[in-house]
Amino acid sequence: MTEVLKELGSKRAVVVHADNGMDEFSLSCVNHVGQLQENGEMIYSVFDPRETGYAFCDESELLGKDPKNNALRLKECLKGHSQALDHTVHINAAWGLLAAGQASEFMDALLIAQQSVSSGKAFHCLERLVDLTNSG
Repeated sequence: MTEVLKELGSKRAVVVHADNGMDEFSLSCVNHVGQLQENGEMIYSVFDPRETGYAFCDESELLGKDPKNNALRLKECLKGHSQALDHTVHINAAWGLLAAGQASEFMDALLIAQQSVSSGKAFHCLERLVDLTNSG
């Protein structure tokens, strides 16, 4: 998939496949990563979230339910509650920051993601998005 994105003209990309079958970074297992660098280099690696200080969680802690419950969980997550779902959001956001070139090292990107949540910036962005989509 990383090679396809390069052929389609992408300059930077991160593609992930978690061992549990998810197509996002999971905190319940190791994750296989393909990175397309701005210089065209492709790097393939295995990402183990335990190496960042987060413990593996049970997959059931990450599964969604109905839309109302999922919305509530997202709001709680972006308010900084320390749960497996929050940590999964941090990890996915950090990889997104790497893909966007906003950080060059994963741990720096993780710190940016964590600070965005703890400062309330991430929740404020969600509130703005909800307001925009509800204003028609």
